[in-house]
Amino acid sequence: GALRHCQELSHLDLRCNKIKRKGAKRLADTLLQLPRLSFVDVSSNDLGDAGVQRLAEALGQCHTLSHLDLSYNGIRAEGAAVLARELRELRHLKYLDVSSNLISREVV
Repeated sequence: GALRHCQELSHLDLRCNKIKRKGAKRLADTLLQLPRLSFVDVSSNDLGDAGVQRLAEALGQCHTLSHLDLSYNGIRAEGAAVLARELRELRHLKYLDVSSNLISREVV
């Protein structure tokens, strides 16, 4: 995609774009090409566990990421566990929104 050529991109807002699971793989591949991302909003995209797992693996490589919004994506326990594992090394992450998903208290 065209975003791969935007090496200086720091703010990516893709909320409410119907990305879903299939689009998450393509987006994850693109995120790996954007080393300066600090803000990512992919809320309300119906990613589900499979989609968020793909994104989490790529986002875990975005070491400048400070803001991540994954709200309203149908994320359950499995997706939340992958997120926790992949994002734990992001030292600059200050804001993480996973509200309005299907994550149980036991997972948190």
